[in-house]
Amino acid sequence: MATPVITVGTVAFNEARSIARSLQSILVATQPLGNVSEVIVVASGCTDQTVEQVRRVVETSPTIQLVNGTQRLSKCEGLNVVAERARGKILIFIDADLIVHDEALRILSQAFAEDPSLSVAYGRMVPTKGASRLWTTLGAWTASALDTIRGLPDGSGLWLVCGPLFAVRASAWTNLPNGLMSDDVYVGLSAQSKGLRIRYLRNAIAYGLYPQTLRDYLDQKLRNRMARIQLRMLEGDTFRNVPLWIGGFALRRLRWSAMRHLPILLMDGGLSAIALLQWLCGRRPNALWNPVQSTKPD
Repeated sequence: MATPVITVGTVAFNEARSIARSLQSILVATQPLGNVSEVIVVASGCTDQTVEQVRRVVETSPTIQLVNGTQRLSKCEGLNVVAERARGKILIFIDADLIVHDEALRILSQAFAEDPSLSVAYGRMVPTKGASRLWTTLGAWTASALDTIRGLPDGSGLWLVCGPLFAVRASAWTNLPNGLMSDDVYVGLSAQSKGLRIRYLRNAIAYGLYPQTLRDYLDQKLRNRMARIQLRMLEGDTFRNVPLWIGGFALRRLRWSAMRHLPILLMDGGLSAIALLQWLCGRRPNALWNPVQSTKPD
């Protein structure tokens, strides 16, 4: 069975500490795909050595295309640029600070090759050991809870797409709206509302650091929750019922089996309440945000 042509895209802003290592892992992961893949890096508004790091990798691999601009783009805008330039029939998006498992891209591409009805597929992020044992453990608990929700037998958790590593059939891609903060949940709910097939492929793995400080943790988690509030404000009915509290969604569906994830689900409830209060008070982030520094490798 022929493997479809693959475009791997990553969007970077000031990722000099991680981008070269991430691209090297992507190149290794594309080797099983042969000459049917391309890699597009969108680096916009960078003020560090991100572009120089990418160019060094490009010198050794002609499959990488660098799109460089002085104007800062949001992640969603960057993903749109990747989709516009892509030649592939399958678009795989990977965060610029992650290390991709050698088999991850093969698993994703093979799923599309074997199932012509598949429109969206995604893997999972496995937290690696960081400087803080506490925050690394919290990351592992969070990843376990998300794995359980996404793997619900009835498929009700499939909309919770893993933003760090997901794939879309090019024919099913629609550009993300300007100013959007949440690319992953938008993609998942859009596909679900159209009746498109979504799969969670837990063996397609990318590795990365979980936030290692309280400030970074709050910055990332509150932003994610405000992004879901923003989705509920969009026109139409597609996003009107986006769960603000993932924990409540999980408790209703997992019932007693949710107890093993209870600490994470309760923390999610507290964070969701804070995010909603900040939103109502007008403290709303925009689509541009600074990298979480403690998730970058030393």
